[in-house]
Amino acid sequence: MILRQPEVTDSKKQGPKEIVDINVKIRGFHTNSGTSNTIMCLFSESDDTYAGPWKVSTTSEVLNKEANIDLLSVFAIEFQFERCQYIKLDM
Repeated sequence: MILRQPEVTDSKKQGPKEIVDINVKIRGFHTNSGTSNTIMCLFSESDDTYAGPWKVSTTSEVLNKEANIDLLSVFAIEFQFERCQYIKLDM
């Protein structure tokens, strides 16, 4: 995880914010499950609870199913350290 300063500051939100770049490494992925030869990763955020509601922030490109996948800096989110923010990754 890499932290960097946000490019745009929203004056309505309180507290310092950082941009968090997220790298995803998938190891030992079962390529024979499902009928598709491709996958896509969806990155979602929730400000409420781990049960949601979830808002999809971004998605990866369509990827070929492989046992090992590296997605470097695939997602970037604005993170505020003073409050709880939930994130999840769906494939």
